[in-house]
Amino acid sequence: MPDECSTPNILGGFKIAGATGKLVLKNILLACGGETIQSVGYNMEVCYGRNNDVFAILSEPRKHAASIVHPDGLTLWVTGGLNDHEIVLDTTDLVSVVKRYNEKGQFGKDVFNGPRLPQPLAHHCMTVIRNTTVMVTGDGLTWLFDFNSESWTDGPDFMDGSVLSHHSCGTILDSNDSKIEIVIIAGGFSNGSIVMVYDETRLFVVESDSWNDGPTLPHPIMNGAEVVTPNRLSLIIAGGSNSTVFEGVQSSIYQISCHSLECQWTKMDHELETARQGAIGTFIPDHLLDCS
Repeated sequence: MPDECSTPNILGGFKIAGATGKLVLKNILLACGGETIQSVGYNMEVCYGRNNDVFAILSEPRKHAASIVHPDGLTLWVTGGLNDHEIVLDTTDLVSVVKRYNEKGQFGKDVFNGPRLPQPLAHHCMTVIRNTTVMVTGDGLTWLFDFNSESWTDGPDFMDGSVLSHHSCGTILDSNDSKIEIVIIAGGFSNGSIVMVYDETRLFVVESDSWNDGPTLPHPIMNGAEVVTPNRLSLIIAGGSNSTVFEGVQSSIYQISCHSLECQWTKMDHELETARQGAIGTFIPDHLLDCS
């Protein structure tokens, strides 16, 4: 990206934390929910798109939700989070980027009720495996949702029974064998019997349905912004916090990749211009950049 280019502003001019979103159809960047800094305690039900436009309205306000792009490639699935009464939600929304027409020839709804989560969740994480299955991790538990059968099943729980949330996750491919999918669970916060921010990495090898210990992060990280590289060979975590106090907010960027199931974290040379946590991470195609 040239130095004179800037990324699009999609948050309607608001300062927002705890939103969730993804790039859909390679050209529509959605940011949904979150909490406005201008009005502390006011949770958003708005999904913003390009040019500060209000793209859609969620069924209810939610912050610290999680989202993935539906396998149809046309829908953002937004799940859980906290509402404006700080109640943890099990409801979900399907945000369609295709304006469907109804029988009267008018634009139909673009937000639909999605499958409920197995339990209320916030500060959780979602990633796609096997193209048609979503792994949800939160509170130390995992669940699998199969889009073909539209059903939930219990997933493989963490090895150590950690009550984990605020973590980062993503599915990458082993660079030595692209048929091997590896789910990366990195960092996070435990509010169980021991309250702590984690520097641990957990690896779930999809083909063998097994957990492995991964490399230790350079320092503990919670609320990092994660993104999988377009070639699916690396997971990047940007920012986050290494403690539960504001002074711990980070600007560092780390990348993990795996070869023959041996994984390694590396610190990238550049950092975020502003230290931040609870942000959204995504790759921006060149045509969405403002280079004027």
